[in-house]
Amino acid sequence: MATNLETELPFELHAKIFLSCLPLDGRVRPSSTEAPLVLAQVCRHWRAIVLAIPQLWNSIFFEFPRGSQYEGLSFLFGYETAPVVDPTIALVKLWFSRCERYPLSITLRCRQAGVRVPDGLMELLKNTVNRWRRLELVVPTSDLAELGDVSGPFPSLQSLAIDITDDDWPLNLPLPRTLYTRSPHLASLRIPIPWINSGLYPFTTDAESMPLRTLEVAVHDLVLAVVVLDLFPHLHNLILHKFYPSVGGSYGPSPVPTTGYLTCLVLDHFDFLNHITLPALVHLGICIWSVEGSRAIVSFVQRSKCTLTRLTLRDAYIGRDMWSALLPVAETVPSLELFSTAFLDGNQRILLPQWHVLPHLQRLFIITHAFGDIYGIFLQALEGRCALIRVRLKVVPDAHPQRSLDPIPLPGNDVLARLRDLTAEDMHLTVETPTYRWPEGSSTEIDGSYNIFNPEESLAFFDW
Repeated sequence: MATNLETELPFELHAKIFLSCLPLDGRVRPSSTEAPLVLAQVCRHWRAIVLAIPQLWNSIFFEFPRGSQYEGLSFLFGYETAPVVDPTIALVKLWFSRCERYPLSITLRCRQAGVRVPDGLMELLKNTVNRWRRLELVVPTSDLAELGDVSGPFPSLQSLAIDITDDDWPLNLPLPRTLYTRSPHLASLRIPIPWINSGLYPFTTDAESMPLRTLEVAVHDLVLAVVVLDLFPHLHNLILHKFYPSVGGSYGPSPVPTTGYLTCLVLDHFDFLNHITLPALVHLGICIWSVEGSRAIVSFVQRSKCTLTRLTLRDAYIGRDMWSALLPVAETVPSLELFSTAFLDGNQRILLPQWHVLPHLQRLFIITHAFGDIYGIFLQALEGRCALIRVRLKVVPDAHPQRSLDPIPLPGNDVLARLRDLTAEDMHLTVETPTYRWPEGSSTEIDGSYNIFNPEESLAFFDW
């Protein structure tokens, strides 16, 4: 006798299968073409199961201005057929009503200056503060100000990331310090705006007891930067931004050299390296623009006696002299990432020069905007690199406003043929633009890689 497997499967197995359909990074967009909503539209039986699994509904991710991804929800929630002007508030209420008392993951991202979240949304989120597990906000100051009176405690908060979208930064940031000083389980704090450095010091008395492992912070002098290592002894990942004081301001005294135990360090400026020793470091991300910066990196690595397995160079134009000075480090790392970085060979821009083979290079990840024959230049970068086993090229829109709307070219048949040849030689290759992916159907979703501050780049301290 035939059986209906979808009704015979136990609820627990259905739940396990459906939960595996969620995004690996745990951020769930309310889209009618993605889980959990797409699962609920298959049949009434699946809909009943989906609505009965609270873990499917304890994460929500909105981007504003929102698009069609939030349409088609009437089937699930029973909206009237008349269009709703903005269903966001009703959607969030219904969404969280399904997740019972599970901790919440909330991500709100305004994609451009001048865009605000819908009226009432921040107030609604304030009603759930005891259940925040991950809170990520990229919003204007006016929206952030609505959280100004939250006082905590925040017993469930483990990950906090906040940035503002204002073109002109306000003199005072309406960020309640209690968000991070009254969160006893906070493991990740990412606030890359200058005001945070004045708020670090409420941590001083109890920082050693905090489980903080990841910190992104902005400081205006090296002393504050080095103090971070002393404040948070359990820190593994540090993303450090340096902003400069106004004209006539002080950069502060030179810090006392410090030893820390970071495994990942990402910097805007190399001068921090001259004052620290990090023997456990495996990943360094940095912006360099001079031979002095290259030499500082080499000196730091040699002094720390660390074994770098991953080097990220970003926002740089690197000439032969800079590359030669960096070579004692670059030629030893198995993973190299080039984010908005190009090499200069005379007047020619290239992605990775053939000046040195880099015999230990196994993984190469390039994020760039299109220039010249970008795919031909990419293939030239791969020539003669027999050790490479994994390569990713991501071509993104130009950051310049006048060029950001220029169409990104797609690889031609000759390029695709060469890519197939390299794949046949056991090189794992992916090529991606905002509208194209090769091989077709390949996934670029990576566990934990989403970076709310710059979605084009994965978080530095997660593998790709």
